[in-house]
Amino acid sequence: MELTRDYMHGKGITFGNEPGGILAKPVQDGINAVMSSPDMPFRWSFMPDAKTLVDTYADDDQVIAETEKLESWYGGMTSLAPKQAKLFADGAIYSLLMQVRDPYLDGHTGEWMMDKSLFERAFRIYWDAGYQIHVHVNGDAGLDRVLDALEMNLRRSPRYDHRTVLVHFAVSAEEQVQRISDLGAIVSGNPYYVTALSDQYSTVGLGPKRADAMVRLGDVSKAGIPWSLHSDMPMAPADPLFLMWCAVNRVTSSGRVAGPDQRVGAEEALRGVTIEAAYSLKLEDEIGSIEPGKRANFTILEDNPIAVDPIIIRDIKVWGTVMEGRVFPVEQAERKAALMPPVGGIGNMDADFARATLKHALKVVHTHL
Repeated sequence: MELTRDYMHGKGITFGNEPGGILAKPVQDGINAVMSSPDMPFRWSFMPDAKTLVDTYADDDQVIAETEKLESWYGGMTSLAPKQAKLFADGAIYSLLMQVRDPYLDGHTGEWMMDKSLFERAFRIYWDAGYQIHVHVNGDAGLDRVLDALEMNLRRSPRYDHRTVLVHFAVSAEEQVQRISDLGAIVSGNPYYVTALSDQYSTVGLGPKRADAMVRLGDVSKAGIPWSLHSDMPMAPADPLFLMWCAVNRVTSSGRVAGPDQRVGAEEALRGVTIEAAYSLKLEDEIGSIEPGKRANFTILEDNPIAVDPIIIRDIKVWGTVMEGRVFPVEQAERKAALMPPVGGIGNMDADFARATLKHALKVVHTHL
């Protein structure tokens, strides 16, 4: 966690969120031992794993009650994202287990992370409780399921400014973009998928047309849909400038441009890691831009990412950050990260912590790989 803290600070991060990743108290206590400390150079919030909560509790009211209890797990520089929850639609992109409309090249099929009945029950429970719902979705068939659930709940119980977030947004069909707009959903895309996978998936799994159109932010932007960028580290580096570079250039591992019409401008990409990222968490009135009345959180760069040649955006150095008025130069961040957990207190490596950590790790791997 100390290594993670210093890495993220070095990349200029002042706020982040872990959506639906941790539902093990011993693991969270270990994380809080580092990330709740008042000397943290950034704040971090956590979002409940609604999939597990709904699967665990048969009573709808208990699901919300247990979700709300999680607030007591956090303190200091960590917090529970208020009235937000994470659901999971289809499988991961790296394993090619996302659910797609047209068959994979080799004929294999994807997987669902939640049965349809459980997914629809979970969506309804959190929708009726007024939660903002973030959904892990990678394939176009997975996206159909999410948009169907959203439309069904909008018709059943209309809500204004629900901001349902489509997280990852790997493979989508062109006509789905208009439906996303019509239903009032927003997108949190991972542009690194194009850089890392478009070449490989052109010949394995998807074919060139679908592979090159992954994370179609150009179409989303033209439709006026709010969108932001995320890393899902370690699925991509937690490096906002690098994510900007991926979205603006769409250069693959071989050096070619995949889906040039899906590239976005540098200023749009900068918004995607600042004000639009804040908007996706309903924090746009607190952070995301430098304005009177907001927290004094910002990143100091050694060059202007919207003025340089787009191909060198990822090479811009981070001088440091300002965190609510405190200055944190990167060059002075010399705290040594231990490779072993601290002995005693919250960080004690006991059997319960080890079991909880293993269980959590297996669940996260299953979700993302």
